[in-house]
Amino acid sequence: MFEIPSRADVSEVVITSECVEQGTAPLLLLNPEEQKLEA
Repeated sequence: MFEIPSRADVSEVVITSECVEQGTAPLLLLNPEEQKLEA
């Protein structure tokens, strides 16, 4: 989670009940425009 603020391609982080209860990874919604710049 600490690397998320420095990632320009992440537009939103979704924390689900599974993240809290089972420790699964959060859902990262990526910004498609930022992804194109990296490629």
